[in-house]
Amino acid sequence: FRTGGQWILVVTMRDISEQKRKQVDLLWQATHDPLTGLPNRNLIHDRLNHALQRSRRQGLSLALLFVDLDGFKLINDTYGHKTGDQLLKTVGNQLIDMVRPGDTVARLSSDEFVILCEQLEQPTSISALAERINYILRQPAELDGQQLYLSASIGIAVGHGSTHSADDLLRAADTAMYEVKEQGR
Repeated sequence: FRTGGQWILVVTMRDISEQKRKQVDLLWQATHDPLTGLPNRNLIHDRLNHALQRSRRQGLSLALLFVDLDGFKLINDTYGHKTGDQLLKTVGNQLIDMVRPGDTVARLSSDEFVILCEQLEQPTSISALAERINYILRQPAELDGQQLYLSASIGIAVGHGSTHSADDLLRAADTAMYEVKEQGR
C-alpha cells in the first residue's frame, strides 16, 4: 500500500516445508510397499496404463511377468516372519538387478511380484528373463545363518496398447502363473 508518498510492502511468510514433506511421505506410502520399498499394486497399475499408452504410440509390445514364490508360506512358518521379510527384500533386490533400467519391479502382495518390461522389439526374449529369474531364485539365500531354498512360478503376458488394458494384462499374467503352478511349478 502507499502511505505518505511511499510504497510499503507487508509480507507474511510461513514455512510449509514440514507439510510438503508429509505430503511426499503420504504419497510414497500410498504407492509403495512398506517392506521392500517397491511400487505397490496402485503404482504398478498406473505405470502399466502409461506403458500401454506409450506402446500404442510407439508400436512396441510390453510384457508383464507375474512372479509367485513357491513355498514361501512354509519358510514363514518354519523360520518366522522376520526371516520371511528379509527374504522378500532380498528377492525384490534380486529382481531389480535382473531387469533393464526403466523396467518396473513391484510387489503386489505377500509373495507376489510383478515385472513390467516396456519397449519389447522381440517379445519372445522375455522368456529368457523368466528363466534367469528362476535360476537366480533357485540359488540358496543365506539369511540368519540359514540357507533357504525357493523357486518361483512365473506367468507371462505380452500385450500392446492398442489391444490390451492394464486389467487384461494383469489378469492374463496371473492366469498364466496359476497355469504354471498347476503344471508342477
